[in-house]
Amino acid sequence: MSERLIEIGWVIAGTLDSPDREAVESARNAVQAYLTEAFSDYEWSLPLVVRDELVDESRVEPVVLLEAGLAERNMGHWDFAIVLTGADLIGRDRHSAIAVVSRALESAVISTSRIDPRARRVDTPRDERVAVLARWVEGVVLHFLGHFGGLGDGKPGTCMHHPSEIEPPTGARYGERELELLARRLPEIADPRLEERESFRTANPVVFYLASVLRNARELVAAIREAEPWRFPLRLSKLSIAAMSTLFVLCMTEETWAVATTQTPEHAIGLSSVSVLAPMVYVLVRQRLLVTRPSSRLTEQHVITNVTTVAVVFFGMLTTFLVLFGFAFALAHTLFSDRVIARWTEGGASGVPPTLLLSATVASLGLVIGALGASFEHEHEFRHTLFVDEEV
Repeated sequence: MSERLIEIGWVIAGTLDSPDREAVESARNAVQAYLTEAFSDYEWSLPLVVRDELVDESRVEPVVLLEAGLAERNMGHWDFAIVLTGADLIGRDRHSAIAVVSRALESAVISTSRIDPRARRVDTPRDERVAVLARWVEGVVLHFLGHFGGLGDGKPGTCMHHPSEIEPPTGARYGERELELLARRLPEIADPRLEERESFRTANPVVFYLASVLRNARELVAAIREAEPWRFPLRLSKLSIAAMSTLFVLCMTEETWAVATTQTPEHAIGLSSVSVLAPMVYVLVRQRLLVTRPSSRLTEQHVITNVTTVAVVFFGMLTTFLVLFGFAFALAHTLFSDRVIARWTEGGASGVPPTLLLSATVASLGLVIGALGASFEHEHEFRHTLFVDEEV
């Protein structure tokens, strides 16, 4: 395999009518021509596969297609996957989405349904449909490829400006600064994967995992940042409600104060650590978030996807713990006088302020119970929260 080859697989999920299919082909050709011109030192391959069986309904969960794109990416050893469908995408921030992207899965999904001019005017001429759809798909694909390359949303006038259903892209390209940043990132993308190197084909799994993480450290950090795990308490409502309900009840209980304040600092730290790690493992298993191995041997893409997933869930749980800790601490200081606290913590002798010990204990128990509450989060909703970085 060429060390200068970058493969971006295009997957048509379900069936597209003739104008939509023509528009996708036109956009694919335009993207390849632009990337070849802008980054002529690299060989660009945009293979196209059709998977009619992936969609048989008018509305589909985008995360299902993201994971289908991941599977195709792993099988084809592509660098990225773009999934295109004629079905409506079920949105979380709105009723329907036009497109979504996931840095963790290195896949994106685009729906032609709502951006097809025919959706607004049934008698739209075929040529106009093809031109508008092709321009829109081309602009969004370049936007998402920028995100895969580490770029954030940009200003109007470049393809990194946040796409809009109301205003289809006008053929804008990357700005000069964005081209420079992408040029620095491309060597890492084009390098052969570890499993393609002779020295790693029989490597120990632990060694392979460590080498993959070290080689993709910057990519991992970027994917975690895009997932915004610090927003988990707001986005996972059932987990947060269960945890907060537990927190308020326990804070008002004298026995909780007694148990919490008789702990040593070491016990409190240990309990806090377990309360973050145990729910993390439970959620990963219960929600089936880890990607199964695509073949008999490990691949670098498989490792990075799973390590990113574990890291995002860990930081999400840690953020939730810290939020619970802060609420418990504020609640104790707001509702209880020093005299009441002294009476309830009469047996404590650790030398640590009792409100800190209480906050750690209550936050730990709240997070564990909150993880049970996460069991009631719909699987697709939880995975959408975890994997989807941007919804258009």
